[in-house]
Amino acid sequence: MKISALLPLLIATVVHASELTSLLDTSGTRAAFMSGKHGIGYRVPGGVNFATAYYDATNFANQIKDLPISYVIIGLSKGAFGDRYLAPHSVLTDLARGSTPIEYTSTSWTITDFTIEDYADRDLFDEILTAMANINVNVIAYMAAQGPAMLKAGEIAAYDYNNKSPYVDSCVECPQYGFTGCDCAPSVHKWKNWVKTNSNYGSDDDAMLQKAYAEVIVNEYAERYGNRIAGWWFDQGDARYANGALVEQIIHQHNPNAAIAWNNGNKVPLRNNNPGIEDFTFGHVTPLKSGANPSDGCYNYGMVLSAEDSINGYVYKDFRTLSDDGTEIFHNGASTYDYAVKIDPATRPSQFLYNSTSSEGSLAHVYMPLNIAWNSGGIIWDKHQGAEWMKRVTDAGGAFTWSVARSGCAGCAENIQNGVANQDEINAPDLAFLQEVYNLAGSMGSSYTYTYNDTNCKCCTTRLSNPNYVWGCKETDGTPDTCDATIGVDSEIDTYAPTPVPEVTLAPKPACTASDDKSTTEWTTSANNGAPKGCSAWIYGGGTPYARCSQLGTGGTMANFASVNGYEACPYHCGCCATQPSTVDNSEAYNECPNLAQPPATLAPTPSPTQSPTPAPTSSPTPAPT
Repeated sequence: MKISALLPLLIATVVHASELTSLLDTSGTRAAFMSGKHGIGYRVPGGVNFATAYYDATNFANQIKDLPISYVIIGLSKGAFGDRYLAPHSVLTDLARGSTPIEYTSTSWTITDFTIEDYADRDLFDEILTAMANINVNVIAYMAAQGPAMLKAGEIAAYDYNNKSPYVDSCVECPQYGFTGCDCAPSVHKWKNWVKTNSNYGSDDDAMLQKAYAEVIVNEYAERYGNRIAGWWFDQGDARYANGALVEQIIHQHNPNAAIAWNNGNKVPLRNNNPGIEDFTFGHVTPLKSGANPSDGCYNYGMVLSAEDSINGYVYKDFRTLSDDGTEIFHNGASTYDYAVKIDPATRPSQFLYNSTSSEGSLAHVYMPLNIAWNSGGIIWDKHQGAEWMKRVTDAGGAFTWSVARSGCAGCAENIQNGVANQDEINAPDLAFLQEVYNLAGSMGSSYTYTYNDTNCKCCTTRLSNPNYVWGCKETDGTPDTCDATIGVDSEIDTYAPTPVPEVTLAPKPACTASDDKSTTEWTTSANNGAPKGCSAWIYGGGTPYARCSQLGTGGTMANFASVNGYEACPYHCGCCATQPSTVDNSEAYNECPNLAQPPATLAPTPSPTQSPTPAPTSSPTPAPT
């Protein structure tokens, strides 16, 4: 059935703020299913593209069913971008068909030989929920709170900006919105126009766009999936981009037990940054800055320490910090407090004391990237440090999530099985690391002595962009074994396994050699305002000098990434962040992406699940102390 046929029925269920009363549970029990548990974060592109067309949720479930995890954080939106989703929507699908998946049945993928409006809708997120319920794993939906209006990133980051999408002719559609050329994202303007002309809103200012996001986007998905979604993790969670109170009310109308986290506020140490609307901490590490601040740095040790000092796994708004001898260093933690810059040991706390009367309890949750970037770029962690930090957080009653890379993701080698390019499994090196680190953590008994603290981290100083962050880093020589963040498993993380782990066959590393010798700083550039920015596809989406980075792949490896741009498909090796633009003769930085020694695969269609969805498992919550 076309989604337009459902429009009258679904629009009738839109919830408005005036109809809501707060359903906030102040006992701190919503996130209890995460307490003392491990999880993984995992990103799938939304909308119409190769990955969503051939994604098989059952493959993913079969791969992770034996891991000791209790939940997964999976994007209902395309990661931090609100322009694409993994499920149909009564408004968005009709406004911009490329924003939600299609039921694609062809055995090969050619992006220019079909009209997406002719295909039925696919609810890929429903399939994921069903597959996870079948293996008793809870699902936390990752959502970009900036929504289809792209309030933070801007329309330049949208999938259809300046003809980036093969399904949208921006040159034809942009003039309808007052543009003289192709440099707009029609999907963004269609959404804004819908909000402005809808009688419930009447304006496309930020406040109304935030309200519409809550009442139209979040409400429809929250109503559809109900208690099958155990929790929600919202990116762009501050008041510039999201109406957090309204979103919280809507979610809890449809599932009073759903746990919510907001990417907003203090990162290190953990604390309740959003009293009244937060159930677990967002757990975001010190900003990665395109790999310049790797997640294994001692500046993130404060997350571990604060989790250990939580009250039965819960943290609160206000805290004090104490030195080793019990002397108070800081009182009544402010939002500006930043553990990461405490390079002077005299200012670095050894204990956090939380004031449990200052707010409701928020479960101490750490969200840790395993790779140089959030979901790509090569493993950087030493597994011993990873196992220690993870165990310390979970033993304290908190939750620890590894953000991992997906096979076929940006920078990941394809996992070819039976001639099919696999899009649903965890990247093989990441899976090997998880298996070993969980085994290692399980072998640490009561007599085990922890060694990775604020003076001993395996972080590499040559990667760090901020001199205030080098404290505690033990790797300074820059040798490949310790400092090289390349695709694949570093030699240091394959030398220890306390118990046998399943054999993992790693896909061959890409034969990428162009610019391999570039330093981290050379993978940055300047934005229009002159500010330094890390490698990111949205920077280059509209600039003619960097058009190569926004072009879609047409051959070689790029054929397997046909609906994404050059940077997403082959970062570090396509010259997207070269110091010279593509109009300058710079053959080293602007070579074609090298072939991965794998021919373009003939793809089999992914069958739709036939089983009926089952509710996500529930657990008996343990109240947080009050």
